[in-house]
This record gives sequence, C-alpha cells and structure tokens, in this order.
Amino acid sequence: MARRRFTVRDIAEILEHWQAGRSICAISRSLGVCRATVRKYVYAAEARGYHQGDPTPAQGWKAFLREIIPKPPDPSTRSEVFARLLPYQEEIREALAATTAATIWQRLRDERGVKVSQPSFYRYLSCFLQNSKPILYGYFLDGNSNNKSRSRPNTHSGQLCSNVIY
Repeated sequence: MARRRFTVRDIAEILEHWQAGRSICAISRSLGVCRATVRKYVYAAEARGYHQGDPTPAQGWKAFLREIIPKPPDPSTRSEVFARLLPYQEEIREALAATTAATIWQRLRDERGVKVSQPSFYRYLSCFLQNSKPILYGYFLDGNSNNKSRSRPNTHSGQLCSNVIY
C-alpha cells in the first residue's frame, strides 16, 4: 500500500472511533487505514492516560494532537551533512555561476576536507539553492532533483561545450 498524507482531522477521526469503543481492525476497515497506523495513534493516546470509552478530552483531539505530533524539522538541521555544508553556502552559490556542481563538490572535498557524498551534495543543492540551476551529469536541473530536463546547451557541430560533463 502506498503512503498517504494524514491531516489532523483524519487522526482525530481515528481517535473518535477508538473512543466510541470500536476495535483497531474495525477502525482500519471503515476508514481505509492500515492497522499499524491506527495502532500508532491509539497507543499514543493510551500512553498519555486516555482509555477507550473515556469522554473526549476537554480541549478536543486536535489540541491533543498538536502536543504529540512533532513540528517539521528546520531544513538546515535536518541532517549533519547539511550542517557541514551550510558554512560554504555563499561560496557554493557563487561557484555555481562559473562551474559545475561536480567540480564544486570535488573542490570542497579535496581542498577543504568536507566529507560529504556527491548524492548528498546534490540533495543539499536542490534543497537550499533552488534558484540556482546547477548542471548535473550533463543535464540541467530545474530545482527539483526528480525532474531533469534533457535539454543541452546549443552548440555547433564539432564544437564542445566546456561547462557540461558528458
């Protein structure tokens, strides 16, 4: 089964069904949600002292969920790799105007001693430098790491383009 996004309303509905006395299997079947997902939110409610059949919390399930569901992380702290590259962000931005992302990654690795894999470096570029259009593997990247346009720079026959890796 594919992943799907849950809104606070969806999770609150799971908890309302549970509170009304329905089993995890019945909630799963009626809402079309995996039993493990239902179980995750039911166990979270039980861990905070709620029991099946108790009255709805005074502040409601939405307020309860605001407390237990973590906020999305700040992209700059989402990985230690990004934290290693943040001090070089302006330098990377300026270098992208003159050279390829692969060359910048090599220079950071060899000259500065930054230990970051090339795929992680490209993820960093797509996350933080979306306005820049780095050239990766000979194709232009339009800010989305999954969407590579297959257009190459205009060159006359026999003329090589020096800023593209083929």
